[in-house]
Amino acid sequence: MANLQATNLTGSVFEKIGTSTVNGTTVTVDLATGSYFVLDLQGASGDITTFTTSNVNASTPYAITFTTKIIQGSTARQFTWGSLSAFQWPSDPTLTATNDAVDVFSFITYNNGTIWYGKVEGNNIS
Repeated sequence: MANLQATNLTGSVFEKIGTSTVNGTTVTVDLATGSYFVLDLQGASGDITTFTTSNVNASTPYAITFTTKIIQGSTARQFTWGSLSAFQWPSDPTLTATNDAVDVFSFITYNNGTIWYGKVEGNNIS
């Protein structure tokens, strides 16, 4: 593994948008494919009741982060954060209910994905 304390970066840093799926009422992000994800809720069949983070690095003592851009579909959907116990918030956020609205959330874990702490980066971004 590279020692980033001794690595100089110049210019821009680009990161790949990872693989995610919205299927029925389930969202999955594959952390082996990236740290940034776009979730289009147009294909959701109802409110999101399952949020799966696959391929979480099991090494310790590393913190893991990822960011989601969530695009609302023509039928307003929400995440049922109260039933998604792995995701903790200061207060459960709601998605902007307007067609094609964009909300951005970021997440961090300190225990390999047992608990993800969520933060609203922006609601109804246009």
